[in-house]
Amino acid sequence: MSTRSRLACILAILLGTSCLNAQAQDQDSTDTPPGGRRSTKSEHLLPQSVIIPLKAVREAFPEVTRQITTGPDSGALDNPRLTRVVVYASRDGAKQVALSVDEYEYESQAVLAYQQAEQKSQLPEFEPIAISNVGQQVFAGAIKREGGTQIIVVTLNDTLLVAVRLTGYEDTTDNISKLVELARLQESGTHTRGSAFRKR
Repeated sequence: MSTRSRLACILAILLGTSCLNAQAQDQDSTDTPPGGRRSTKSEHLLPQSVIIPLKAVREAFPEVTRQITTGPDSGALDNPRLTRVVVYASRDGAKQVALSVDEYEYESQAVLAYQQAEQKSQLPEFEPIAISNVGQQVFAGAIKREGGTQIIVVTLNDTLLVAVRLTGYEDTTDNISKLVELARLQESGTHTRGSAFRKR
């Protein structure tokens, strides 16, 4: 793999941009394809109800009006037990909010994945942003390139790694604050909704 390809993969992992294949993108919230038979990958998916709904995202970012993809977080680090990523977007797709949750079997695995993500963020293009009071550990930053700015927040809490990404918006204090609030909602809500799912 070339240096450029490795950098692209690192950015994909950090930003939650994916590696979702066409089948995963076409999955609905039941994770069941038209034939009624679930794929092997769907068995490793958290339910979509774990992700905060579009309505909550629109309250922060009104331009984001639709869901464009959902499926496994194929950019997840260190083999999580269950994953889910959802991407919401504006009508033209220029503005996006991506939310991902990776659940690990052991807390030590989640810690290792968080540390790997943090290490991979040490790129010249990555500008750290000071964030607190989200999860047990959190890091955030912005990546500015010719294509625009992307802002990410990654949190760790027990066995859960949560990432939120904002694309197509300027890294203003207001936008960062709203993204951090979404991260808080996602992080806290995952525990409640995820626990209910695991008890089934």
